[in-house]
Amino acid sequence: MGQSTTRASIGSTPVTGPATRPALVGILVEGADATIVGPGTIAGWPISGIALTGDNGSVRGVTATGNEGVGGIGGFGIDIGSSGNSIRGNVATGNRAGIVAVTGATDNTIIGNVADNNQIVGILMDNGATDNTIIGNDATGHSTDDLFDFNDSCDSNIWKGNDFGSANQSCIH
Repeated sequence: MGQSTTRASIGSTPVTGPATRPALVGILVEGADATIVGPGTIAGWPISGIALTGDNGSVRGVTATGNEGVGGIGGFGIDIGSSGNSIRGNVATGNRAGIVAVTGATDNTIIGNVADNNQIVGILMDNGATDNTIIGNDATGHSTDDLFDFNDSCDSNIWKGNDFGSANQSCIH
């Protein structure tokens, strides 16, 4: 992987991954209570720019771009695979998908991010990603829907005050 960490500050240094690089994730956060604070750019990683697998982390002020996936897999700007994380004030653009909470990602807050002009979707809650709060984000310019929740009637996810063009369910606001 690119960088495995429990605490990182990327400052203004870009973390880039050329297509020939064997690593698949720019920054892999495996430990609990990790913080990634920008400004900074994570670009060109096949699976994810940032992947959170540890609980109670925070990602703020980061740009994730050009993370386009491999063979229809991945390509996430920010990939949330754990619980209790705060994703605030980030930009996810030019990825296959901007910000994604995968199955089992619960109790995360996704607030005040810009997830525009990704290939497929801006912000996505996978089936089984529940109890998440998605508020005040901007997501436009995607080929599918700007905001997408795979859970029936959004389950216990809260979608409020987001600026978007299209969503897959009426429970998304």
